[in-house]
Amino acid sequence: MFEYVVLGLTQGLLEWIPVSSEGFLVIAASLMALPDQLDLSLFLHLGTLLAVLVYFRSRIWELATKPSVEGAFILKATLVSLLVAFPLYLSLKYLPGFDTEKAGSVLLVLTGVSLIATGFLLKKKSVLGEAAYSTKDSAYVGFLQGLAVIPGLSRSGITMFGLLSRGYDQGEALEVSFLMSVPVVLAANVFIHLDGFQFQPEYLVALAVAFVVGLASMHFLMELARRVDFSWFCWFFGVLCFSAFLAFM
Repeated sequence: MFEYVVLGLTQGLLEWIPVSSEGFLVIAASLMALPDQLDLSLFLHLGTLLAVLVYFRSRIWELATKPSVEGAFILKATLVSLLVAFPLYLSLKYLPGFDTEKAGSVLLVLTGVSLIATGFLLKKKSVLGEAAYSTKDSAYVGFLQGLAVIPGLSRSGITMFGLLSRGYDQGEALEVSFLMSVPVVLAANVFIHLDGFQFQPEYLVALAVAFVVGLASMHFLMELARRVDFSWFCWFFGVLCFSAFLAFM
């Protein structure tokens, strides 16, 4: 049972920072000789998904019941993400010779470099502007999110970079990044269950821990984003990407 507590803590703590909770979950599950590591890591994202639903319940209800540019943006980004993610997922799971660790590590380093560069641009105020919620932006950010099915590449880090680089301010980028996780996590879990994922009752322990820890860590990040210069956020997250890269080596 202890191993599932560890997995829940890993997902809850790392989901919102750019060090790839999925990558660390796969590593942890592999070290503990647990089966279906990739599918299990995707399944445990349901814990932090529930945290998003609770934390943003009013915002999600508003988006679901009233037409809005933000809702349309998330929907279009999700469609692009799924078109990118599913072929990648099948390649990772079924194609021999696909070097998952190398691909994830390279993309993780690129995310770190991009976040650090974005921090300098934000410091100069050359990126900030009015968020457009355009189709072009949704396709761009959706494509980046789809790549995050590769273990080692952080979904939160790469979507946050995409939003910041397109002119979305720090609070907006965090919120949209969190909300974008909801439909793709649901879609991924529908797919893995159709693909034969075997649920075990002890997984509920990991889900519960991921929910509680994920809710607390998300609240902390949102409060911190309101109080600090987001350039420091980008630099800190960029350094975390490089630290995670070293951990995967």
